[in-house]
Amino acid sequence: MRHKIGFIRNIFSSRAFFLAGVVILLILGVAYLRAYYQNNQIQEEIRQMLDESARIENKNAELRALLERVKQTDYVEEKARTELGLIKAGENETIILGSRPISSSGQTETTMLKSKRLSNPHEWWNYFFNHK
Repeated sequence: MRHKIGFIRNIFSSRAFFLAGVVILLILGVAYLRAYYQNNQIQEEIRQMLDESARIENKNAELRALLERVKQTDYVEEKARTELGLIKAGENETIILGSRPISSSGQTETTMLKSKRLSNPHEWWNYFFNHK
């Protein structure tokens, strides 16, 4: 019996057992670190997906609100009048003749045509020195 205890004590106190233990601990440590790193990557991906989901939900809510607005008849009428030039039944369209169109800069159509005939330096000269 003493012989068995001495044999076991020799095995546990040997360098080979120590080295085997160190190798096993290194393998387990590397496996743990790899799993820890993968877990962190998965958690980051989950956070990114949750952020993306919240962004998509907000966009979805905006689109639903826009859809409700488009479904309203006053919106449809406004777009028909402004973009398509349509009128309601029973309304009369009035066209005013003889007016001269004015651009957004305040020039009439004839002055715009005249200014297109001038060269660029002349236009700048007129802009700075010929205010009317």
